[in-house]
Amino acid sequence: MGAATSWRLAKRGVHVVCFDRHSPPHAQGSTHGESRIIRTAYFEGAWYVPLLQEAFPLWRELEAISGERILTMTGALMIGDATSDAVVGAQASAKDHGLDAELLDNDALRRRYRGHVVRD
Repeated sequence: MGAATSWRLAKRGVHVVCFDRHSPPHAQGSTHGESRIIRTAYFEGAWYVPLLQEAFPLWRELEAISGERILTMTGALMIGDATSDAVVGAQASAKDHGLDAELLDNDALRRRYRGHVVRD
């Protein structure tokens, strides 16, 4: 978040200096490596969804500036008990914000996602 915040502040004309504990690139933080996840059906709180939706155009802007493809939209699959806080919360978050989401039973999961072993 520090680099993203610094970028946005610099775009607004604020003089920004960033410090990193380790010399980049490094494997010492939560943002090292080649892949990340961003999701909009956010079970931890539906209030995250508008913030996340606002981030997508900023990712595209960064891609245009850098000339690099950064974000690949793929969809998501959450497997869990239909009554769990995570599944119920993700469904509620999706519904509250008009996001596409389906709740599949075990048989439908097995048919559609053959690579997963789904317990009854």
